[in-house]
Amino acid sequence: NVCEHMGHSDTALSHEQKALKYSDSSGFKKYKGLILSRIGDIYINQEKYDVAKKYLLESTKADEEQSVLSFLAEACVTLSNLFLMNGNLDSSFYYANKGLNASLSTGYSVETLNAYKVLSSIYNSRGKTDSAFKYQKLAFAVNDSLFTIEKNNQFQNIGFEEQNRLQELEKDKIKMEEI
Repeated sequence: NVCEHMGHSDTALSHEQKALKYSDSSGFKKYKGLILSRIGDIYINQEKYDVAKKYLLESTKADEEQSVLSFLAEACVTLSNLFLMNGNLDSSFYYANKGLNASLSTGYSVETLNAYKVLSSIYNSRGKTDSAFKYQKLAFAVNDSLFTIEKNNQFQNIGFEEQNRLQELEKDKIKMEEI
């Protein structure tokens, strides 16, 4: 949320609450889970963790009802991190796995990466270093894949920009020849 990133969490919260009211009044529920999740994120940033948990749990329910697995993955991983932060490893583990399954089924690599990181932290907290290492390796593999995709996109953009520049030069050359 742009307002939240600019340090205006009250404004961000107001916008998200308006969006939630619109979702409820219009009957258009597809993005309700995402809106609830954003409200939860705002409350996390305000360190109001109990309120955040309430919205994130509502978010997972809404996402499941609408079968929006990418939003479900994000909300579950956020919940998992919240539970981990509070030392509730069992709930953290449950939501990390739920988020991981949702992200894997949609190919949502960012949340797959985040779920692997949380699972690694959970296993590390439990003293299960072999499992922690396994999920850390999986996280590194996803991270490398995301980095490679990003670099390929950057190179493609450079190639596209260079093609445009050469086309402009060719047009300028043709115009100069006509003069």
